[in-house]
Amino acid sequence: MNQQLINLFTDRIYAKLSRQAISKPSEWAQTYRMMKSGPFSFRMFPWLREMHDSIAELNICRKGAQLGFTETVLNRTFYAIDIEGTDCLYVLPSKTPDASDFSAARFDPALELSPHLKAMFSEVKNIGHKRAGVVNLYIRGSRARAGLKSVPVGLIVLDEVDEMDQDNIPLALERASGQMSKQVWMVSTPTIEGHGISDYFDSTTMEQFFFKCPHCLRRLSLRTPERWCCSITSRSSLT
Repeated sequence: MNQQLINLFTDRIYAKLSRQAISKPSEWAQTYRMMKSGPFSFRMFPWLREMHDSIAELNICRKGAQLGFTETVLNRTFYAIDIEGTDCLYVLPSKTPDASDFSAARFDPALELSPHLKAMFSEVKNIGHKRAGVVNLYIRGSRARAGLKSVPVGLIVLDEVDEMDQDNIPLALERASGQMSKQVWMVSTPTIEGHGISDYFDSTTMEQFFFKCPHCLRRLSLRTPERWCCSITSRSSLT
């Protein structure tokens, strides 16, 4: 056996052992997910780490814009496919343009930037159905009931709940019924009280994710500006 084959064999064994050692979505994201700026990191978004590793069956997130929530549920989806071998359903408000834009702006670039993801998926041309070996990722719009039927999955993500057809959300959630292990993520920027994500959020424990500020080391949440640390406040006052 020549040295090239020995090196290839060694690399394959190391890669498999490395994957088996990963037990949390946050570890997976930092190991395999690549962004334009480099490897995925929680440095600029420390509140996302605990969200990545939630083991709750139902996760309802009322969010602001540009806080990394979509990257979180996307990483959770990739982790479920890669490590758990779980079929996933990712629901957006509509098939066109939302599902098409998601595929072009989120999914395809993730594969292009991350060699591990690119090697993982065997079929990606179909906008609504991606395959990673025998595991499936279904991308659907909420307004087409037919697209939400007959796709049993273990992970469901509903991205931008407030913009969805509210009558079809229960139908989407039924796709995980009967699964021994399942998880649901519902995320959205709220619009009005009592509607969409706010209505779902008010029925939960309404927990906050706290994180340690890298500057003053206090534990913070993103609930109100008054909780921001002095370094962030002073930096804002200079602009």
